Amino acid sequence: MAKTRFSLIFDFANQAPTQSVINNFNSFSRVGDLYLAANEDGIHSYGVCSDANGTNIDAYFAIQKTDFGIANQKRLRAMYIGYEASGPIKLTITGDEYTTREKILQPNSGDQMQHGIRVGLNRDLRARYFEFRFDNINGVDFSIDSIILIAVILGKKPRGL
Repeated sequence: MAKTRFSLIFDFANQAPTQSVINNFNSFSRVGDLYLAANEDGIHSYGVCSDANGTNIDAYFAIQKTDFGIANQKRLRAMYIGYEASGPIKLTITGDEYTTREKILQPNSGDQMQHGIRVGLNRDLRARYFEFRFDNINGVDFSIDSIILIAVILGKKPRGL
């Protein structure tokens, strides 16, 4: 059976879910050089900082487990990410809950402006379901605006389908 390629685009321009375990904040925002955090007590300003009381703010977001609506196993070919960061970001890709690959994404330039990169992926990760998690390292500031994923759909379907 022939392999089929598909691409999937995640657009985060209008969705920014966040959660904090520091002061029970449920949302964060950056306006210029001002960082704002909100909870049931109101909106709090943190100014220009990457830590809370001397402690790095560890942040992550995860794209939930998905099979992209296709029951076949897939192999990831390429991933393009539009992002900005003040330091390195860790990308963790998990296939079928047991196979994990980690990549460290470096900032593309010193200007901390939005850039896009191609993430080099080994073609050995093959699975039906994939999860993607982005973690900051040492409290760096980051934002992800887009993810384009190119995968190969393999001819093998799981048993029972």
